[in-house]
Amino acid sequence: TQSTWGAPFWDWSLDSLSKYLEVGLTAHYVASSLAARLMIRQKRGLIVTTADEFQGEPTEDGSDPVTGMFGIPYCITKGAIDRMTVNMATDLRPQNVAIVGLDPGYCETENVRNLVKKNN
Repeated sequence: TQSTWGAPFWDWSLDSLSKYLEVGLTAHYVASSLAARLMIRQKRGLIVTTADEFQGEPTEDGSDPVTGMFGIPYCITKGAIDRMTVNMATDLRPQNVAIVGLDPGYCETENVRNLVKKNN
C-alpha cells in the first residue's frame, strides 16, 4: 500500500496512520501532560500546542485541497491536537495553568514545495 502525502485514505497503511498519531498527537499529549504536572506544582504556567489550520475551503469541484495534498491521516492528527487543547484547557483552568493552540497556517518547507510541484 501507498503511504505518502496525497494518497487516498484507503491506500494508507494502518502503520502509517499509527506513526502520524504517535508522532503528531501522542507527542503533544505526553509533552503537555509532563509540562502540566510541573506547572500545577508552580501554580501557574502556559502550554502552547501547534497544529495546522487544515480546514480549507473546498474548491469549485467540491474537493478539499488540503486533505487532497496532505492526506486524511495528517488532517486527523491536526484536528485531534486542536480538540485535545480545548479539553486540556478545561482541566487546567482551575489550576491557574493556561493552554493555547497555535495554527500557524502555511509554512513553506522543502517537503511542501515538492508537494506543490507534484500537485500542479
